[in-house]
Amino acid sequence: MKAKIDKKTVYCLLGMILVSGLASGAAEVKEGIVVNDVFDAQDTFESSETVYIKYQNSILCGKGVLPLIKDKQVDIYILKDATFSDGAKIDDSKIIKSIPATMAEICGRKKIWEPTLPAGKYDVFVDVSNCEIIKEQLPHYKCEKLRLEKHYNPALGDAYDSMNNIGFEVLPEMVTSVLLVAGLASMIVYTSMSRN
Repeated sequence: MKAKIDKKTVYCLLGMILVSGLASGAAEVKEGIVVNDVFDAQDTFESSETVYIKYQNSILCGKGVLPLIKDKQVDIYILKDATFSDGAKIDDSKIIKSIPATMAEICGRKKIWEPTLPAGKYDVFVDVSNCEIIKEQLPHYKCEKLRLEKHYNPALGDAYDSMNNIGFEVLPEMVTSVLLVAGLASMIVYTSMSRN
């Protein structure tokens, strides 16, 4: 026997999902991209929101290492969405924005993009593999000849959100408005149907 779902229930559920989803994403400060050890986080933003990043490397952000390197400079790049691989050099033509930061900042929460954000699909690259940081851990290591800056070296702590998928997407304002109106309309239809 098949279960029947009436139209009123469908309209109500649709409206509740759309409205609650938009309301939860409309906080004034939204922590955007969390780059963890598996480079797994994805998010969606409105153009009026602020994007933050939190770098979660358990070794470099750990109590034993971070005090030694907390003031070392690193670079964060917001890039056009693309696919990258280990050891690959970041294509300068893909860079939308470059943000200098310290290790202490990225191990906390670092603001990387403020409104108004252009609609599109983006990735974030946290480039921590530089000689300044490596020499703090390995003083006798000859790292100057290595290709480090703007090269993706996950073994040295670099983080990517996301290598193969979209790191985050900025939606045009109109899309959000249409979804909100659709959710409200569904709830109005449900209310009028329940009165009849």
